[in-house]
Amino acid sequence: MGNRQNVSLWMETSTKKSYPKLQRHMSVDAAVIGGGLAGITVAYLLKRQGLSTCVLEAREIGGGVTGNTTAKITAQHGLKLDSLIKKNGLKAAKQYAEVNSQAIGFMEKLALSLNIDCDFKRTFSCIITEDVARTQDILKEAEAAQRLGIEAEYYHRPSFEATRNADIKAAVKFFNQAQFHPLKYLYGVAEGFHDGTSCNIYEGTRATDIEKGKVNKVITEEGLVISAKYVVVATHFPFFDKRNLYFTKLYPERSYVMSFIAEEGFSEGMYKTAEEGFSLRTHALEDGRQLILLAGGYHRTGSGCYMMKNYLDLEKTAQRLFTVKESLWKWSAQDYSTPDGLPYAGQIACAMPNVFVMTGFDKWGMTNSTAAAMVISDFISSGYSPYLAAYNPLRPLKSFASFFTYLGKNIATMGRLIGGRLSRLPSKAIVKKGEARLINMKGVRTGVYRDEEGKVHVVKAVCSHMGCQLKFNDAEKTWDCPCHGSRYDLEGKVIEAPTKKALTRIEKGNFLD
Repeated sequence: MGNRQNVSLWMETSTKKSYPKLQRHMSVDAAVIGGGLAGITVAYLLKRQGLSTCVLEAREIGGGVTGNTTAKITAQHGLKLDSLIKKNGLKAAKQYAEVNSQAIGFMEKLALSLNIDCDFKRTFSCIITEDVARTQDILKEAEAAQRLGIEAEYYHRPSFEATRNADIKAAVKFFNQAQFHPLKYLYGVAEGFHDGTSCNIYEGTRATDIEKGKVNKVITEEGLVISAKYVVVATHFPFFDKRNLYFTKLYPERSYVMSFIAEEGFSEGMYKTAEEGFSLRTHALEDGRQLILLAGGYHRTGSGCYMMKNYLDLEKTAQRLFTVKESLWKWSAQDYSTPDGLPYAGQIACAMPNVFVMTGFDKWGMTNSTAAAMVISDFISSGYSPYLAAYNPLRPLKSFASFFTYLGKNIATMGRLIGGRLSRLPSKAIVKKGEARLINMKGVRTGVYRDEEGKVHVVKAVCSHMGCQLKFNDAEKTWDCPCHGSRYDLEGKVIEAPTKKALTRIEKGNFLD
């Protein structure tokens, strides 16, 4: 297998069925845009309601965040529940905890009913800390979980098999959580949904616009029209954002995962530090070996200049906690958070009651995407969801903390936007193999990368979303936007929304010293 960087374990250990590209105009009851776990799950639920449904995926299903997750199925989302109570009140926090707990059981039952072999395993999930100053936070989280009806227990200086070489000061354990192989599950649900008649998946089909009407119209990149009473936008970041300014309410963050074989393993549990340090779980390979997944390196998309450091830091943590024998897959993911910490699942805007959105899962997309699918399915079937207070995208901010988060994030974004435009760039640069530089080429902010074979890739280094200057991600060889998280490959093709438009490619000029 070897050391595979920028390739996830899940993608290389699953077999995907291919789906056709849309070739014609069509009419359905519901159109779902996005083929990740959120989109495929809601499509399956709509099919169960008897609605003719299509899924439009710009690339391949599961190719985004679903295929790059750590795949924990848990209602334990870091130090979150106590914060949710304070920011949003007990009712919303209880709804959030309840529907995420229900999502675990829903996924287990669905895997059984569709006969999906996805390595589903019930286990516990822990928040741990090596910092004595965080022990009170751990205790408060345990108390919050109990208030919200989650079976959880606080431990002082516990001893866990997985953290035998760490000095754990405190922990809270959530019982009866789960882990799985996300793409085996997703592909199984997709096959259960796609029937080739009234319910279909279309890959390589990018939606670019939605036209409001009694019957809504989804427009694709090639000008095809899908007429649908209901439209669900499940594209991680909403590709359609003309009504509710989601770009001001979603904050992108990247994180990194490394996987390895160690002399010491652990048989049970999933772990995450309270202090944004690391996350742990195991996965059994088909050859019987136990793989350990270590995640961390959290940072705002487009921040910093040396992204490889995140992988190097994970390697140091792995060596501190275990005797590493072999390093295998390494990959990264992007997630979006909201000002109040609650996801968005519901009507995208007041003026578009039959267009729905699912986003803002804050690194906990396995249960949150399933919960969001359940919420939207309820809305479409009955016009109501019992979890409205927790997931309503149109909700007001209820606390000063949430408001100041919103204000602070957008002031910082404006600073990055203006600062990037005002920064001075050289007109020439020395660009070595494996390096990238920003230059000013006749007034155009330009990104230049020379690959290991010596080929030069040149693009206009200005985000096509709102004009923010891009930064080069050396770990993944991408151009990333520090304002709203759009990402592009070396040729300028879109990897991550909110942008829908590729970067302008520029011919190699005389700008290299």
